[in-house]
Amino acid sequence: MGASGGVWSNAANWSPAAPSGQGTDDVTIPSGVTTTVDQPFLLTSLTTSGGVVIAGQGTLVVTQGIHVTGGQLKLAGGILQGAVTTSAGGTFVGTSAGGTLNNVAIAIGTTFDLTQVSGATCTVSGGLTVDGTITLGSSDGARTARLLSSATQTWAGSGSIVFGGSTGDIIQFIADSTTLTNQVTIRGQSGQFFSQNTATALINQGTISADVSGGLINILAGVSPLTNSGTIQAINGDTLNVASASWSGTGPLAANTAGILQLGGTFPTTTAQSVVQSAGTVQLTGTLANTGNVFTPASTGGPWVLAGGTLSGGTLSGASPLVGSTAGGTLNAVTVATGAASTSR
Repeated sequence: MGASGGVWSNAANWSPAAPSGQGTDDVTIPSGVTTTVDQPFLLTSLTTSGGVVIAGQGTLVVTQGIHVTGGQLKLAGGILQGAVTTSAGGTFVGTSAGGTLNNVAIAIGTTFDLTQVSGATCTVSGGLTVDGTITLGSSDGARTARLLSSATQTWAGSGSIVFGGSTGDIIQFIADSTTLTNQVTIRGQSGQFFSQNTATALINQGTISADVSGGLINILAGVSPLTNSGTIQAINGDTLNVASASWSGTGPLAANTAGILQLGGTFPTTTAQSVVQSAGTVQLTGTLANTGNVFTPASTGGPWVLAGGTLSGGTLSGASPLVGSTAGGTLNAVTVATGAASTSR
């Protein structure tokens, strides 16, 4: 069945009849027609070459997928559940009116675009599969966007969430005592992971990569604890600042190709020893808790800089220096082993 335009709740807008909303209907929206989902509907499938707007009171649950073959699928305050595929010039966009993706899958080759207006927001609940791309803010930094995690969930898939050119592009926790497990690639120039709620944990099993020169990606103090078994990296002249109040993990921490990796918060020696450098810089801005351990900065690939942080306890070893800076820093009850180097610059 198809629609002739207008709101979905008006039976007169449908031909040959309005969908039952009970999950047994295959709906087609033709080119040149724009429709608004204004109440809950359960469908088997939706194919659109026209426009579909999921508005504030609208909920669209599609069990066998949404195919945007032209026109636009727009999330504008409502709720969407199902798999989304775009082709032939079709687009899938978010708005400043917000809305919720509830257990949505974004297919390979499909982009959920949060760059069209400044202040675009989208809440994610029930998990998210990204095999395509989510663009979070424009690359020039002029239009910012937020992706909001509202519950304990996993973001999985082979695709990417791409920060734009502003630290106003944000992945934000909006509920207490929640854990986000990330298994996708989150990358780009500038952005931040942010929380004003309590006990908002991030488990990174994917990749978090600052990889476009001249930017800054922050994992801020409120996102804590952070556990990294994936990869966190700063490459290509970009900067990544890990400032979680408490964090750990043995996944690679990389500073390569003029990238700057800033290690803040409080973290253990086992995490520090996961650093891999190749022409990059590591800055210690937080506290490396080294009591009872031996810390050996990486011997090749670039300097470790004491940039206002603290090496606390244990032994500093190795021929590669821990370099001082004008930002200062503290060696607290540290034994400097014979042959170890500590210099200033």
